[in-house]
Amino acid sequence: MGTVEKCDFCPDMIRQGKMPACVSGCPMDAIYFGDQNEDAVTNASGVTVRFSQLLEDNGGYRHLEELGTEPRVYYLPPKNRKYPVPDMKSPGKEKKHIEMDMGNMQM
Repeated sequence: MGTVEKCDFCPDMIRQGKMPACVSGCPMDAIYFGDQNEDAVTNASGVTVRFSQLLEDNGGYRHLEELGTEPRVYYLPPKNRKYPVPDMKSPGKEKKHIEMDMGNMQM
């Protein structure tokens, strides 16, 4: 599972009173941006909702939260999924584990 990398939430756009590029560029209005402390987030269409209610109603979560990095990006599971969720337990989908014998390595 991937993580959000190198996102700085477009501070230059925020200073100009604009939404970050990802929010304004999302044609499905699926990306919200706002202030967690103010409990308000807005999408590109200008729909503003309570952040806490959005997470509660839609089962919002953060990736790799258990690492203690306190990620600032939350994810909402898809609604009315067109395709089924991939079965990660199927053969070939398991994580590969590679063991190395460091004792036989030559320098």
